[in-house]
Amino acid sequence: MEECRVLVIAVIVVGGIYWWLKRRLSFWAHRGLAYVKPRLLMGNLRKKHHIALAIGECYSKLRVKAQLGGFYFLQRAFLIPLNAHLVGRILTVDSSYFTQYPSHGQDYGALKRDLGTIESTWRNMWVHAVDIARDFSTEIHQSGTNGQKIDAFDASITYNVKILATSFLGLTPKDTKLVDLEKLARKHLKWSGLEHKKFLLCHSFPQISSIMGIPECDDREKSFGKLISKQINKGRGDKCYQRLIRITEGLNGQRPKEKIDMDKLAKGAFGLFIAGIEASVATMAFCMYELAKSQDIQNKLRREIRHILTKHTHHITYETLAHMKFMDAVIFETLRKYPPIGSIWRVTSKEYYVPNSTYIIEKGIPIALPIFAIHHDPQYYSKPEEFDPGRFTREVFDEAANITFMPFGRRDPICIEMHFALMQIKLMLVLLLKESRIIRYGKGSPDALAINPQSPILIPKNRIWLCVEKLQDSTEI
Repeated sequence: MEECRVLVIAVIVVGGIYWWLKRRLSFWAHRGLAYVKPRLLMGNLRKKHHIALAIGECYSKLRVKAQLGGFYFLQRAFLIPLNAHLVGRILTVDSSYFTQYPSHGQDYGALKRDLGTIESTWRNMWVHAVDIARDFSTEIHQSGTNGQKIDAFDASITYNVKILATSFLGLTPKDTKLVDLEKLARKHLKWSGLEHKKFLLCHSFPQISSIMGIPECDDREKSFGKLISKQINKGRGDKCYQRLIRITEGLNGQRPKEKIDMDKLAKGAFGLFIAGIEASVATMAFCMYELAKSQDIQNKLRREIRHILTKHTHHITYETLAHMKFMDAVIFETLRKYPPIGSIWRVTSKEYYVPNSTYIIEKGIPIALPIFAIHHDPQYYSKPEEFDPGRFTREVFDEAANITFMPFGRRDPICIEMHFALMQIKLMLVLLLKESRIIRYGKGSPDALAINPQSPILIPKNRIWLCVEKLQDSTEI
């Protein structure tokens, strides 16, 4: 009798859980919105696919049917805007209707935008970046001379961390803290299985995660603060730190004469560090890979580099790089094909009336903005899987008017991530390509790259083995 009672209770509990899960997956059906049929536990996610790619699959199946579509992140219903114009409005003119999802505390977007408008920010970075890039390119050239292969992604982490640490944090290129900062960068870009599961749980069941006290990420921000706390105090006289202090004071509503909140300042520095890492590490690695795969494009870029350097007496300056327009096109095409921010998360803070539609998005609805999917949509970019910098030449691409290009998730012409990525990637490519060529190392570099499914941004799943080969003379292309 007792066994029957236990069995009945078990059946009721299991049945109740099953009914609850199925009910959560009927959210869009009850609202009459187009969606891709989800699986019971995974929703529309796929185990070995990056979230941005899973969203892209749903986008491709739904975009011909409607302006909006439904997506299930495990058990949580998300809305997907299915055209670039609507995504652009949500990120710009209608942004007041939406907030960041999930909330990660203070938003340092204002700080990054403020720094990005200051020409001296880039001049100050340039002084440090040139020396680091020269030393780093020399090391790469030496490895090529010895026939050694390099991992483009690993090399990109080392290079970018050095530039960020010396430019924004006041460290020296030989500082022992650089090793710890590299480890921190790798940890941020390559989540462990546990961190990825926590991310999925927090996105799908935010209330339950909050009640259980499950943080989405570990305490890497605190680790960063400990690493640079002494440097911040020591560097108060530095112009870069003074600017960071003034902006951080403004963000936190402090009066100029009040005591500086060093924790807030450290958070600001952490925000800049992560923004730089996310913007540039994978982009540089992907760019080197595509150039190694497409020697014709690499040769055309080398001709431009040599032409511009000859006009400027072979001096590599901040202004010299600005004249390399095909270089811009190569980097923009890399950002199109591999946008660092594959999807943007928002939630409606109030009712939103969708333009040119009768649909009203309720308050509190989470939204996934499909950046990767838009960048790979044939209606915006023909043959999207091909690497074609010609899409971004001056004759074809109008950056101000084009709303389909959003590699960092916003239409901001003074985006600090964009400035930083362009500056340091250009600098490294100039130093590498003017006298050498980048080639794939044997069979270690595949024809198509797999994306790591356990990363907050788009990064390669496997190593990208390349080799830098010295050209025989200065006229060889």
